Amino acid sequence: MGDAVVFATPPCEQGVVNVTISAEPALGELLSFTFVYLPLPSISHLVPSSLPVGAQRPVLIIGSEFLPGKSMCAFFKDSEMISTSASAWETSTLIRCLVPAQTEAGAMTIEMSNDEGREFTRQGFAFAVTSPVSIFSVRPTLLGTTGGASITLFGENFRRSSAMKCRYGLKMYSPAVWSTSSKITCIAPTHSPGNSTVELSFDGDTFTTGGQKVTFRAEGEVLRVVPSAGPAGGVNPLVYVSGFDSIDTLSCVFGTKRSSCVSVSDGVYEVFVPRNVGEHRVKLSIGVSEGQEVLSDVEFEYQLLPTVERLIPTSGPVDGGTMISVLGFDFIADSGLSCTFSHKLGKGVVLSPGIWVSSSYLLCVTPNIDIIGSVTVEVSNNAGHDASDSGNLFQFYRDPVLHTIVPERLSAGADVEVTITGIHFERKNLACRGAGASVIPTCEWVSSTTITALLQTHTVGNFTLEVSNNGVDFVASPNAIQIATARRLSILPSRGPQTGGTLVTLVGSLGVVDISFGPGNEVRATTQEDDTVLVHTPPSETAGVVEIVIKQSGSVVRSVSIVLFEYQEPATVSFTRPSTASSSTNTVVFLVGERFPEHGVVVRFGHDATPTEARTISSSLVSALAPPQAIGSVKIAISINGGFDFSSDGPKFEYFDLPTVSRVTPSQGYTH
Repeated sequence: MGDAVVFATPPCEQGVVNVTISAEPALGELLSFTFVYLPLPSISHLVPSSLPVGAQRPVLIIGSEFLPGKSMCAFFKDSEMISTSASAWETSTLIRCLVPAQTEAGAMTIEMSNDEGREFTRQGFAFAVTSPVSIFSVRPTLLGTTGGASITLFGENFRRSSAMKCRYGLKMYSPAVWSTSSKITCIAPTHSPGNSTVELSFDGDTFTTGGQKVTFRAEGEVLRVVPSAGPAGGVNPLVYVSGFDSIDTLSCVFGTKRSSCVSVSDGVYEVFVPRNVGEHRVKLSIGVSEGQEVLSDVEFEYQLLPTVERLIPTSGPVDGGTMISVLGFDFIADSGLSCTFSHKLGKGVVLSPGIWVSSSYLLCVTPNIDIIGSVTVEVSNNAGHDASDSGNLFQFYRDPVLHTIVPERLSAGADVEVTITGIHFERKNLACRGAGASVIPTCEWVSSTTITALLQTHTVGNFTLEVSNNGVDFVASPNAIQIATARRLSILPSRGPQTGGTLVTLVGSLGVVDISFGPGNEVRATTQEDDTVLVHTPPSETAGVVEIVIKQSGSVVRSVSIVLFEYQEPATVSFTRPSTASSSTNTVVFLVGERFPEHGVVVRFGHDATPTEARTISSSLVSALAPPQAIGSVKIAISINGGFDFSSDGPKFEYFDLPTVSRVTPSQGYTH
C-alpha cells in the first residue's frame, strides 16, 4: 500500500479529536492531525414503506442524527448495494431520498451515511417493492350520506397490513380489513352527497391512483307497505318511498332480517318477505345499500297462512248472499280477514269480508259472482294478498224458480204429496220448508223442473212453500197453499230435443186431455190404464223451457201450468277417438262434437246395443264406455235427455277381433 497507514478508529464520543501517529514510542511523534467523530444516523420510520414495481419516487425518512450536506442513502438487495442517493436534508430527524425504480417485487433495505457515502449504517431497515395494486370494482357503488355501510373492494395484489385504510376523495378516510389478496372491506364514513373515488393504502400514506367511483346519496323515507301483514315467503309486498329517485335496488330490513327491494315504478319497490323467527310485528328499515338502512315507523305484521278444512254449506245461488261457515285454523281477527272465491278457469278472484268468530271459525257471505259451477274458496288474513291453499270447492247454481204447486188445497190431518213445478231444481242438497202453518215438508227430486213434497198437515191454515238447493237459501212459491186434497202430477222425461218426437209420460188421473207444449203447440193424448198419459212432444222453433198446459177434453179448463218441459238444442257427434274397439273388452271412447249438456248424455254403440251413460268433459267433449259387441261396423247414437231420445246421424264405429297367436315356428333357438 506504499506509504499509506490503515487503522481502525476506536470508539469515541462525538466531536473533534487529535490523532498522533508514531513508529515507536521512543522515537517520538511522526505525524499529528485532527479527526471528527460524526453522530451515527438511525432510521425509525419510512413514508412510504413500500413502492410498486417500476415506481421511482422520493421516500421520507424519519429518524435521528441526520447531518446537512453529508447524509446519503444506500439501497441494498440480498446484502448487495444496488444504488445510492443523495439526500434532501430538512431537519436532523427528517430527510428525503429518491428510491430507484425496480423491475421485480421483493424486499430491500435502506442504510444511511453521514460522511458522504464513505461508510453506511448496518441497521437493515426494510423497504418493500410490491407488485402493482389494482382495484377492479367496488360494491356497493351507491352509499348513504350517514355512513356505516360495508364496502368491498375487489382487485389484485392486496397485502395484509395493520396500516391499511381507504380514502374517499382527498380528505375522508376509514380503516380497511384485509380478507384475501383480491378482497378488502372498508366502512363508509359520513359523507356529503355526491360522487367520490375510493383509493387504497397499505401503509396509511401512499394510496393507489386507479380507484373506483362511488356515489353518496341522502337517505329517503318509507311511506307505507302494502300489504302490511302476511306470511314469510308469501306475496311480495310493495314498499312506497320518497327520496330514492332513480335507484334500482334498495336494502330493506324487516326487524333484523335483510332483503332486497327492487324498483317497479317511481317510488314503489317490490320486496321479498324474509323468514323471521320469534317476532310478530317488526319495523321496516330501508337504505341505499346494506348497513345504511334507516329505521322507519312503518310496521309489518308476520302472519301464519290460514288453512280451510270445511265449508257449510258447499253450494249457493249465483246471486250471492249465502252465509257460509268456514272451519279451519289460524284465522286472525283483523280487518284484512276475508274469503276468496276463484274460478278454476282463471276468471279472477272475488273477495268477501270475513266475520271472525274464533281462530278456527269464521263466517263469509257469498258474492254475486256471475258464474255457474264450482269455485275454490280460501281464507286470507291480509285482504286477499295471501290466501290458504286448501282447495275447498263451492258450487254456484241458479236459484230455483217455483211456478206452480198442485194441488194448492190440502186436507188437514193427512199426509199429502204435492207436485211443485219450476226450473233449476238440483238433486243434491234439495230441501223444502213451509211457513205460516205447522207442516213438515219432505222433498223428493223428480227432474230439474219437477219436485214432490210430502206435507204432514195438522191444522187448517195457509202457508208458503219454500224450496232450497242447498238447505240454507230458500225461495218461496208464488202462492200460499190452503189445506185440500190434490192429484200427483209429474212428467218424465222433463227435457228433449228441439226437433220433437220425445215420448213423454205424464202421471195423473187426467182422463182424455189436450196438452200444449208452449203457446200454439198443442197435441192430444189419452190416459192409459195405469193412470199415465203418453204423448210425443211436438217440434219447437226455439230451445228453452216451455210451460205445459193441460186441459180436460171439452171447453172447460180444469187445470193449468202443471209441469214444465225443456227443449234442447240437438247435440252432434263429429268423430270419436278411438274409432275402433275390441269385440271382447270394454273400451273408453271420447266423442267430439257440440252442444253436449252437463248431465244426461247417453251413448249407444249400435241400434241394438245397451245404452252407456257418458261423462261430460266440456260442451264439445264426452267420454263413454264402448261395450263388447260382435265384429263389424255400427252407428253411434247420442241422447242428451238421459236415453229417451237418440240421434240418428252419428259417425260409424268399428268392432274388431283381437289377434291370437296359435303357433310359433321355430319354438326354440340358441341363446347367442
